[in-house]
Amino acid sequence: MPQNSTVAEYSAGLNLLKKKVREEVTALGIATDPDDVTFDWHPGRAVPDLVELKVAPRGAPVVLTAFSQAQVEDCHQRIERPDVLEHIRTIVVEYNKWLYTR
Repeated sequence: MPQNSTVAEYSAGLNLLKKKVREEVTALGIATDPDDVTFDWHPGRAVPDLVELKVAPRGAPVVLTAFSQAQVEDCHQRIERPDVLEHIRTIVVEYNKWLYTR
C-alpha cells in the first residue's frame, strides 16, 4: 500500500475514533470538548505502530488506551473491529465507575 494512502486512512481512522469516543463519553453525561480526546500523533510525522489515545474531560479523570496502526487504519470508514469496540467500551466503563463513585 502506498505511504500516502496509509497516512490518509490513518488520519481518517483517528478522526472517526476521536468522534466515537467523544460521543460515547458525552452520552454518559460528561461534557467533552474536541480537545478532550487526543492522540499522540500529528500529520507530518511518520505513522507509528502504536498510538496512544488520551481522554481528559474537564473535571474528570484521564483515561488512556492505545491502538495499533492496523486498528486505526481499519477504522478509516467505520468502526467495526471487535477489538477496537472493546477499547471504546473499556473507556466507557472507566467513566461509568468514576460517575458512580464520586
